[in-house]
Amino acid sequence: MLKQAAEFIKECKPASIAIVYHKACGDGIAAAAIVARTIEKLKGKLPKIISYAYNEDFKKLSKELSKYKFAIFVDLAIDRNKDELITLSKSAKVLIVDHHELTNNLNKFGILHVHPKFFWQGNSSKYVGAKLAYDICAEVADISDMCWLAGVGLVHDVGSEDFKEFMNQIYRKFPELKEGKNIYGFESRLGQIVSVITAASYGPQAEKSAVKLCIEAKDPMAILESKYAEARLLMHLKADINKEINYYVKNWRTKAKMFKDINLALYRINSKHNIGSAVSTILSLKNPEVIFVVYKKIGSIIKISTRNQTKRINCDELTKKLAANLTNGVGGGHIPAAGSSFAAKDLKKFLELVPKFVKEMLK
Repeated sequence: MLKQAAEFIKECKPASIAIVYHKACGDGIAAAAIVARTIEKLKGKLPKIISYAYNEDFKKLSKELSKYKFAIFVDLAIDRNKDELITLSKSAKVLIVDHHELTNNLNKFGILHVHPKFFWQGNSSKYVGAKLAYDICAEVADISDMCWLAGVGLVHDVGSEDFKEFMNQIYRKFPELKEGKNIYGFESRLGQIVSVITAASYGPQAEKSAVKLCIEAKDPMAILESKYAEARLLMHLKADINKEINYYVKNWRTKAKMFKDINLALYRINSKHNIGSAVSTILSLKNPEVIFVVYKKIGSIIKISTRNQTKRINCDELTKKLAANLTNGVGGGHIPAAGSSFAAKDLKKFLELVPKFVKEMLK
């Protein structure tokens, strides 16, 4: 299957290809950069790169993608849009590279759908988008100089412990990255780079800077040394964002609504930054026994991030169940980590449904 995807990439022409990645996600950005850099290495030109968030209009995106002959989705659980993708595949060749919980196997519809569950026996949530993209592109060309980008995805999505051998290869290639309390986690130099890249959540300009940085940076240490203008911008933003993250991580016990009987924390954050995912991930790693549902109002929608490291509940199942019962709901992800969004008018209903559904799932 990896070889099939490699052949797909070899066939692509840069001017007629669009890569779509998971917006403001470190794993998605790294995955898109790996594929884009590989195409540039092979064809001499970068393809179009587009960010996409699940709450955005997929029909509008499909219309834009119909202008291209090739569409590659990376780190996106886009298989939930089966009908639209089948329609798109009539005007463009489609490749999906993803590791989120599977909704539809689209290979039988003329779409090349690469997912770890189709060829790997391990935990598919840990075989992150950037590692999957790296393994495909390694079949196309020698991209060993990009291995650190796959490491960014592994650290970001907490998959590095499952790929220690590959992480050690990264550290042999870039020994200066092998520092920190835990070289497989966020408290490493590679983890610091992840923090810089995820400052993409600050806004459109930060997003563009993060993508450009991952495409242009040949030496990952140059990012931490602020040798790139994009790195300097993102590091400045990161400092601001980290203050907000640290505040919500430090004060969760007094600010979150706790349901002690089911060990559920419902936590609203009011930050101007899109930090729900980071806050929920850090909290769940520090408190693995707690089920965290972090939510934030953004305009007319509510975005949520659900985490539980012990897998007492299936976060993917919970977010999908919530989405099905809320206006304009979309949701999904992995068993220990998933996200969702819905119309803000349903906030009261959401607050009632979360503990109800969690109790049902724990039975």
